[in-house]
Amino acid sequence: MQKLKAIVILLFSMGITTLMLLTPAYAEATTTSTNSMLSFSPSSGFTGVGDEFFLDINLNTKGNTSLSTRAVVLFEPEYVELIRVEYTNLYCNYTKETGGQEFGTSNNTGYVVVTGICNNKPVSNNTPETFATLHFKAKKIGDINIEFRYSGQDQPGYTVVYGNGSPPPNILQEKPPMGSYKIVQDATAYGGTTPGTAFVQESVFIWIGISLFIVTGLVSTIIILKKKR
Repeated sequence: MQKLKAIVILLFSMGITTLMLLTPAYAEATTTSTNSMLSFSPSSGFTGVGDEFFLDINLNTKGNTSLSTRAVVLFEPEYVELIRVEYTNLYCNYTKETGGQEFGTSNNTGYVVVTGICNNKPVSNNTPETFATLHFKAKKIGDINIEFRYSGQDQPGYTVVYGNGSPPPNILQEKPPMGSYKIVQDATAYGGTTPGTAFVQESVFIWIGISLFIVTGLVSTIIILKKKR
């Protein structure tokens, strides 16, 4: 009986730990960094040749106040083609005119610049929110990286998150993580669906935690029934 109780406690602890560590919200809440951060979602995955897929650019100011963000994203035009940019209402205004340093796209060299501005209603959050969504079409089989062009300085043509001040400081003090993706001939035959396996991977880990909870419940029920007998 004591061994069964020990197993129950172990399974319960494993379930709690798995769910907490592998839940994005928990990971975000427990980070010690106070620097604002940009990220891709999904950050990894796969898609098929000819398929369209999308990536969210997420912004987390970590409680800081942001008046503007310029995201300069580099991709590999040999493998993917940018179809369109989808804007959100995170910032009041988004620069959409070509010809300046705040907006531009090129499927020849492989870059896109997205800029959001809002002086009247600054952005401040503690969880990632979608800044913009990039829609791509896969062209060729291969492994690719999509990344933010970043120098850590306020330079034209580089990613920056502006804080509140005069002049506005760059509150993006770490290079945002890149996204890594696989393009296969047929995503369905490969074993998944567009936009990618990042969602599948997260789901797998969460289901592991849920499964541990179920097993714990079953074992606990057996113990209770044995006691009643």
